[in-house]
Amino acid sequence: MKPNEETLAHRYEASLGLHLGVGSASRARQALQLGREAAAEGVSMEDLARIHSSAMDRLSPRVSARNSERASRFFSAAIEPLVFLHRTSLRYRVEMARLGTALSKKSVQLASSRLRFQKGVARNRVLKDQLRETRIHHAGVEAETRRANAELRSLTQRMLRSQERNGRATGERLRNDIAQSMIGINLWLRDLRTEARRKSEKLSSGLSKVRMDVSVAATKVGTLPSASPKP
Repeated sequence: MKPNEETLAHRYEASLGLHLGVGSASRARQALQLGREAAAEGVSMEDLARIHSSAMDRLSPRVSARNSERASRFFSAAIEPLVFLHRTSLRYRVEMARLGTALSKKSVQLASSRLRFQKGVARNRVLKDQLRETRIHHAGVEAETRRANAELRSLTQRMLRSQERNGRATGERLRNDIAQSMIGINLWLRDLRTEARRKSEKLSSGLSKVRMDVSVAATKVGTLPSASPKP
């Protein structure tokens, strides 16, 4: 038995002996105070029961049926703070376990939100690069359009000059050739512009969606609640 338990055991036996002889309410209050001191010293309910049993063995000549009932009430008063402490400790452990589980879930959610945020940022960079390439391609299409228009003007001038030199038949043949060339060039330019517009719209739509996803993920990362256990 530890020194503090020995001191408590002597005081407990002395108070119990007086209680069995007098049985006053003040002795019952003293039992409650002894129980509080036992709880503060870290004495368990089993240790206090052993102290009570030892005290009853030494006081056995004075223990009658009536005194036995008094002794039980004294022990009940003494052990009450330990029972309360045990229940409180059990509730605290349950609460700690609940909060630990909640914190684990929050950590998983936070890690998932950060991962989505990082993926969104990476995808945003990829789409920006693709949009930049599309704009470069657009500029190339415009340059090709200007070149084709210049070629058409040159062909028209050649046709006029040919009509002046070779007469109506040659001019008609050149006019037909030029018309076919113009139709082919116009169809090619139309397809080229349509394809460039489609790619640009698709990339712009994808970029807007990624920006929205990144904004939502960033908001979740910054607003996840935290739980702190209360002792």
